[in-house]
Amino acid sequence: MSGEVPPPMSGTCSCFLNGHMYIFGGYDDTGQTNQLYHVNFLDGDYSWKKVKAESGSPPSPRDKLCCWVFNNRVTYFGGYGHKTLDDIMDDKSFIVDTASLEQNVGWGWNNEVHVFETTLASWREPQSSGRAPAPRAAHAGATLGHKGYVYGGRVLSANIHCARGKVVAQPHCSDGWVLDVDTKTWRELDHPNNNKPRLWHTASQAKDSDVVVFGGSCDYVLLGGTYENLT
Repeated sequence: MSGEVPPPMSGTCSCFLNGHMYIFGGYDDTGQTNQLYHVNFLDGDYSWKKVKAESGSPPSPRDKLCCWVFNNRVTYFGGYGHKTLDDIMDDKSFIVDTASLEQNVGWGWNNEVHVFETTLASWREPQSSGRAPAPRAAHAGATLGHKGYVYGGRVLSANIHCARGKVVAQPHCSDGWVLDVDTKTWRELDHPNNNKPRLWHTASQAKDSDVVVFGGSCDYVLLGGTYENLT
């Protein structure tokens, strides 16, 4: 590989669009990052490029987020990262882990939605409607058409809504959500696996209108199994 190769990282978010793999965020040897890179899989050189935005501002540094691809746009959701305390003031989309406070910086979870327009190289943070998922990280996401799906993940509070009609007593979630990436409208999903909380799992589009969730962990126990019909 050649070009502006990104540093070794974990917790990045990747997707494939128009012959390129985009990666955003992650954790390198200096902490969370908010850099965006893409690699060209069609030029024969697999050349990397660090993407510089022509307009708008990227999300704050974060890792363990998810993304959806639709209509030449990449929509990013959630993650764990840091902001200055001035940026966090009155920000209900960012929950600070008070044990992590350091001078003027706080680390925590968010439920923000950010969109990168690949054709314009621009960032924007649209307003969404409907009740959004709790701020979280280490969740899984998948795209079906113009809808982005979220399942599970890690939240801060042990007394937070993580399943329809329930307040759970642990920070690992089993809830499912869908965002219409055109209208930016959230909706919680009914599904048969809301007693199977997990994080660090994967989700993928399957046949018909299914989203398949695989693996993950809960209380440090690795999980196997495939759960469909989240849609």
